Amino acid sequence: MPARLSAERIKVNTVIAPTTSRTNNTSLSLIRRIDGREALLDRIALRLGTALVAWSRRPYVVAPNREELTLRREQHEARLQREAYAQQQYHLLIPRR
Repeated sequence: MPARLSAERIKVNTVIAPTTSRTNNTSLSLIRRIDGREALLDRIALRLGTALVAWSRRPYVVAPNREELTLRREQHEARLQREAYAQQQYHLLIPRR
């Protein structure tokens, strides 16, 4: 049977990381120079990124084939016939003045 570990035999090491100040970060100020060259590159990258997003969201349109066009025409003609029949029935039902 294994021996139980006693509190005296357990050793815990804890190391607290030193705190660093984020206000001293000078790397951000080194990235952007005053001459504007990086700003131009940033603007170009932004334009390119927005153009790619707009291009990726373009509508996906598939041209209908001959069967779909025939079906659309038949449905349109059937709808016109139903509307004409409904109009005829309406005129038969309303009283004359």
